[in-house]
Amino acid sequence: MQIRFTDPCEFLRELRERGPDVEPVVRVTKLLRAYDQLPLARLFVVASYLRAAEHRGDTVLLVVLERFVGDVWPGHAERNRQILARADTLVSLVAEMTARAVYRPTGGAPEVRAGYYDDGAVGVAH
Repeated sequence: MQIRFTDPCEFLRELRERGPDVEPVVRVTKLLRAYDQLPLARLFVVASYLRAAEHRGDTVLLVVLERFVGDVWPGHAERNRQILARADTLVSLVAEMTARAVYRPTGGAPEVRAGYYDDGAVGVAH
């Protein structure tokens, strides 16, 4: 089961209120997805963590932020650099805010690591 966000502020609010309790880790990375109809890749920032579902026994929830940053086109080096810079800024922001987040039940901040938890979605980590 998943809880998905596209807004980083909503994801971070959820993290503070109901953070990771299965593993005290939030994973943050950039993800490129090929676009079938055009020669481009779509760039996303993805953050994810695991937590136990309330009142659901041993059900684990995957909490995911997937934020579209821009399209990366072959032959557009300057534009692509700008998009990658925006993605790097968002990765840094989510990592910094996660490190500052105090998850109320544990009183501590989760560890920030690269990568993402995958429940079978197709993608290529960048």
